[in-house]
Amino acid sequence: MRRLLPLLLLLAACASNSGNRPKDIPRPDIEVRQAAPIFFGSGLRAPISIDVHITNNAAVPLRVREIEIRSSGMMQYSIDRTSKIFNETLAPGQTRTLGLVTTATASRRELHTNEPLSVQTIIRFEANGRGFREIVLEQFAGEGT
Repeated sequence: MRRLLPLLLLLAACASNSGNRPKDIPRPDIEVRQAAPIFFGSGLRAPISIDVHITNNAAVPLRVREIEIRSSGMMQYSIDRTSKIFNETLAPGQTRTLGLVTTATASRRELHTNEPLSVQTIIRFEANGRGFREIVLEQFAGEGT
């Protein structure tokens, strides 16, 4: 019984996590895309622009507070973990594209990036004074030189 109580407390704490979307707020449509090909040139690092398209499916305004993007280590290249603070409000039914720039790091020089890149994007929202987050997993085509 002594071991069961800490486990129950941990489960209760996880269940009340403020990261969960409120039940009365429908999930926004989110699409994350690489804005342009990556150009490494003769170096190992290059900027990469990311566009995050968000559509508010709720009947109330939705505020974007932060976007964080990261990738796991891939064979050819990866992107640095990057976050950007926003204060953008989307009216009900509105779609907006928000952008951020991160850095791609190649595993070797003069790389043509044909490997797809798995990317995780975490978007922090606020609606009706309540915060929540959505996590999106995407794969970029990896077209770059």
